[in-house]
Amino acid sequence: MVVTEAKGKWGRATELQLPANAGAAPDTYMSYVTCTGARSCVAVGEYQDRSIHSQGMVAVESKGRWQRAVEVRLPSNAAADPDAGAYSVSCWKVGGCLVLGSYTDKSHVDEAMALIGSGGRWARATEVRFRPPHAAANSADDVGGLWCAPSASCVAVGDYKDTAGHLQDMAATWSEGKWSHVTEIPQPRNENSAPDSYLYAVACARAGSCNAVGYYKDNSGIFQAMAATTG
Repeated sequence: MVVTEAKGKWGRATELQLPANAGAAPDTYMSYVTCTGARSCVAVGEYQDRSIHSQGMVAVESKGRWQRAVEVRLPSNAAADPDAGAYSVSCWKVGGCLVLGSYTDKSHVDEAMALIGSGGRWARATEVRFRPPHAAANSADDVGGLWCAPSASCVAVGDYKDTAGHLQDMAATWSEGKWSHVTEIPQPRNENSAPDSYLYAVACARAGSCNAVGYYKDNSGIFQAMAATTG
């Protein structure tokens, strides 16, 4: 569902139209929304198709009206049952957006994916392998938070599996269609030897000056909140 606030008041929520191939019991949810102006937003999420397979979806609001959500076209190496979802989106202009999500490939490995929206059309998603320092050979990247500047330069945060099999935090930048500057984020000093950490949201005052938030496991085995800053 979607709901809009106008002049300080929230309207009644309305049902979002799902992609045409949604199942009778689609088990759907929207996970993230971003707006490029008044009554102009993009939301992403997940639903089940008629084969009861999880798929990613993107919905666009234009001039206050939400269009029917569309299925994310997955990378060519996606499994028949891809267990896919779109989890974060950020836009540098109206009609210019980057979406991040995940899917399962034909080798039954979870992979990160990204797709670009331009001029109202969504490209096929592509597999993204960030591989920060000390990443395991079979690391499964999980990217959650995303922020894009008006210059069409973006930063993403998430986690990856290191060579010891532990989840560590990372950040990566996207510019001119390429991912670069993949960095491992240092953990708090009281981190557990197996921190199981994750950064799931990021916001920037400007490119190069960002804050990310998430969680980690401390040396007592208790999950704690954390924040990381750059710039």
